[in-house]
Amino acid sequence: MDIISRKYINEGFNSKAYIINDDYILLDGVNQNSYKNYQKYVNVINQISNVKSLEIPRIIELIEPCEEYPNGALMILGRKINGNSTR
Repeated sequence: MDIISRKYINEGFNSKAYIINDDYILLDGVNQNSYKNYQKYVNVINQISNVKSLEIPRIIELIEPCEEYPNGALMILGRKINGNSTR
């Protein structure tokens, strides 16, 4: 995927979050456990994807640790969920 725009949203214990091309959310891993956690997220999302009453993010790509993303990354098609940070 060509990244035309990348806007930083915030970060937490597992990821730095970005809006990519105004349509995707990129979770960029910040620690050694990030990729393992992304694998768990993908597994859970796949298991609950048939529940029609939930709005479930669509996983676009699980990115293994590499030079660009040393702790892995997760690309999601979706919109930003507005709210307040608890920090």
